[in-house]
Amino acid sequence: MNSLLLITFLSLLLLFFSFLLIFSKMERKTTIRLISLFIVYICMAFPVLYTVYHEWKSPSLTTNIGLGMSFLFTWILTAIIFIFSIFFRFKEEDDIYSL
Repeated sequence: MNSLLLITFLSLLLLFFSFLLIFSKMERKTTIRLISLFIVYICMAFPVLYTVYHEWKSPSLTTNIGLGMSFLFTWILTAIIFIFSIFFRFKEEDDIYSL
């Protein structure tokens, strides 16, 4: 169970850092954008949080395919968001928009 919690923590931390990269590049950092990014983060972390909570409350000796699928879903989302955030972070700005 300890390894499951460690993997969950590290997965959610990577997802959080991906969102942090996106937020750090935003030019106008308003509270609405911060709250909306936090809500999207919670929505993307919910499958893992729910299945880990369910596994913690009712452990079974059989293989829990839902737990593996929720981790896979979260890792794929993390990779997509991380690639998008790196692209968004290092995107060159056009001279047209600078004053």
